[in-house]
Amino acid sequence: MPTLFWNAGEKEVTKGLDILGFRRVDQDLEKAWVSGITTISERARYMAMLPWLLVEYYKLCGLESGTARAPVWEEFRDISSRLELVVMAATRVTDKRLGRKTTGLLGGKIFDAELGVLAAGGTVELQLNGGGATLGTYVVPCRTVGLISHESIDAEWQAPKITPRGRRMHEFRARALCGSSILERVLHGGSLDAPTVEASADHFSAGALDLPVSDDECRFLESVLLEAEDGQDAEGYARFLTTVRFALTSVQAGLAASPAAIAARYSQVTEPGAQLSESALAWAAYEMHRRVHFALELLLGSLTSAIGEVDGATVNDVVASWTEDEGLAPALADALAPGFQLNWTGSFAAFSGAIREDAFLNRPLERRVPNRLAPRDRAAYAITLLTATWHRTRDLYASGRFPRSVSGSERVYPILGAATDQPLADVLVSIIDRGVVESHLNTTLRKMGNGLKCSLRFFPDGLVLRPTGMQVAAGYSNDRLGNVMGIMADLGMIDHDSEELSARGRALLDRLGGPDNA
Repeated sequence: MPTLFWNAGEKEVTKGLDILGFRRVDQDLEKAWVSGITTISERARYMAMLPWLLVEYYKLCGLESGTARAPVWEEFRDISSRLELVVMAATRVTDKRLGRKTTGLLGGKIFDAELGVLAAGGTVELQLNGGGATLGTYVVPCRTVGLISHESIDAEWQAPKITPRGRRMHEFRARALCGSSILERVLHGGSLDAPTVEASADHFSAGALDLPVSDDECRFLESVLLEAEDGQDAEGYARFLTTVRFALTSVQAGLAASPAAIAARYSQVTEPGAQLSESALAWAAYEMHRRVHFALELLLGSLTSAIGEVDGATVNDVVASWTEDEGLAPALADALAPGFQLNWTGSFAAFSGAIREDAFLNRPLERRVPNRLAPRDRAAYAITLLTATWHRTRDLYASGRFPRSVSGSERVYPILGAATDQPLADVLVSIIDRGVVESHLNTTLRKMGNGLKCSLRFFPDGLVLRPTGMQVAAGYSNDRLGNVMGIMADLGMIDHDSEELSARGRALLDRLGGPDNA
């Protein structure tokens, strides 16, 4: 009789982005160093436009005249949608003129039809379906740097109050837009055509904030991001400045992509005898936790696939079936000493000693290849990555300088540290039991107990794990450093074409103390 899955036929499948419960550790660590910039707040211009749009909408509600009506969420959402279409259309205009390819725009494919009409010379009626994500996407960074207040207006939704900084931003944009007809159409609807967009494209494009026509707006936003006012979180600003210095240093060194910059910082900091700043340690710890989490999710995926193939098995049975083959996956060839033969019954110390010192260090971690491997090879890749990460970071970790609470490393590093003479297969069983099975069941059952959707990949039947029919692809937390770099590029610190520091970027780096070489 085949396995009957309790979720068979469900219309909605929960992806379960953190089904081991470890992802929050690295995300919270990074969050402290990026001044409210999130994984989805990619462009600087939206940060300037959000307080400006809120002031204009509140004026529409009469909040400036004393005859106020409460702001209405649906009304503001529709206004935001119209602005998002304008931004996308304006960005296409400037990208074509400047030879750029600006990403991170709000609206995605929602407005493809309208953009097609505008590109063909037609007119679009501003009665839009979808969109309106500007507030949700950019309210956190705007609040963090004091453009928007944490306090709300008395309304049916949390309509944020505007700070003095936010009002000054509104003044810069209002002065620059004097005579533009787009604001009226954004606020009240109507129609939009290509000539109207082109006339004000430089002021609405997410890819043109660094043009001379927007210099006042750009420089004010730069000061907002980099300079704390009285009453603001001075420590948070100081941390962000170290991140900006790290980002600009990386670009100067030819590492304009954040994954490469973070991988290089991890390698530098974990080198014996490295001089370590608090910022450098934080970014290295962030990468360590991501690598441990990725390795454990690879093991979760391997286990889930294996028990699905046989309609349920114990962890011991699964690992025993894997250890029947001692072949080495080509994906691991560069990580292990030449000629190494995988011996699952041999000691963990012999396996650990065969891992190259530079394993997984010379470039950003490969993510797609290991996810495509067969379960047994995926498990071998995972234990190799996990061991290399532990070996590289164990001294810093033991010193207490890396945060560890509620992390995957807290669960599995002690196992690796005590595993010297144990057979590699036994160590793998312990890691899966402690770092994967317990973590997955505890996390998922807790979430279900709190009313969230079921994301169980298996459930226990005695020692046997029964599959639920959902597979696992190991994930890797998206970093926020890339968005810091993107915002610096928008402000003219990084050249869009060459991906090198501009004169303004070099001047800022000098102001911050010069290159930060960890």
